Amino acid sequence: MFEKCLALLRYIFDTYIRFCKSTYPMIKYGVRLLLGTPLLVGGINLLLYVPLPEDVDFKLMDISYGEVSYISIGTTIITTILGAILIAVGLIMAKQKARKTSKVLITSMLEESAEFPDDILTDIEKKDAREMVVLGLVETENYVNQSIKMFNAEQEVNIYDRFILNHDCKKVLLGGRARVPFLVAYGSRFRNISAKIVYFDQLHQNQKWELLDDVNEDISINYEDIESIEANRNGDIGLAISFTSQILDSQLPPSIKNHTLMISSSVEPTRNLIKNQDNLQKISHEIKSIIDKLSVKINCKYIHMFLSVQTSVALEIGRNYQEGMHKNFIVHNFDAVEGKYGWKINICKNKIEIHD
Repeated sequence: MFEKCLALLRYIFDTYIRFCKSTYPMIKYGVRLLLGTPLLVGGINLLLYVPLPEDVDFKLMDISYGEVSYISIGTTIITTILGAILIAVGLIMAKQKARKTSKVLITSMLEESAEFPDDILTDIEKKDAREMVVLGLVETENYVNQSIKMFNAEQEVNIYDRFILNHDCKKVLLGGRARVPFLVAYGSRFRNISAKIVYFDQLHQNQKWELLDDVNEDISINYEDIESIEANRNGDIGLAISFTSQILDSQLPPSIKNHTLMISSSVEPTRNLIKNQDNLQKISHEIKSIIDKLSVKINCKYIHMFLSVQTSVALEIGRNYQEGMHKNFIVHNFDAVEGKYGWKINICKNKIEIHD
């Protein structure tokens, strides 16, 4: 109970800080100073018309019209210069900070006219963020092969370093919708970067986009003994993660279902299960540790992934991929009509490909 109260207080504090950062403070105070100058000068001039009590001698009020004019002019100049300086400094700071935030939208399962959900941004981020970078292809005929070609082309021209992470990028707002194998693949392109990744997901109930900034419910994961998992004769080990819905043994390929580690959440599966980025990072760290242990299993050649997860979780799993340390990820796509897993892609160091 105490920990939940602390989590709620932290959420309220973080929300307050985020609200305070919603405008440029230097520009705001500079504008206020300029707007307040006429009031200040008017107040000084009003001193000439203040009626003085006959029995009181306010020598400090014995000021001529000319002196008041000089004071008014001086005050106007000083406040105007100070206001202009504050605005200029604010603009310089905004310019230095501008172009440091990248917006990335994966559009495979969205309309071609899909736009970045700017409502998730603060006022500062709306002004500072770069133009949206779109990844992926909208689903059409021969979608899988065309999407693989597009992904590899994006990798070939180095779109990530040239248009997303370039010019000392500090933050990447990352989200969208696509088939799980491609989400994991795109997530793998954002591994080992210095920029902070901030995820956003589309809510199932109302289709609105939201950041993962809700209260941390501290959801954890459950799984069986890793030591009992061994590779099959082909060197395959499976990893099934059930967050959105429960993955059944009967849905897994027969050759690998007895060699698969099943992971579930500490709560009932549901869409948009993870609503807090800190919670996501904690779960991601645990999953990465599990993948580390599975990759060093005797005769292991591939880690086959069966994922029933939201976009942000799939992207974060992809970010866990470490070539040289992990065996290649083979990510399977679930066919809801057939009720089983169909095509799958192999995530390599510099490309992806269909895995036969």
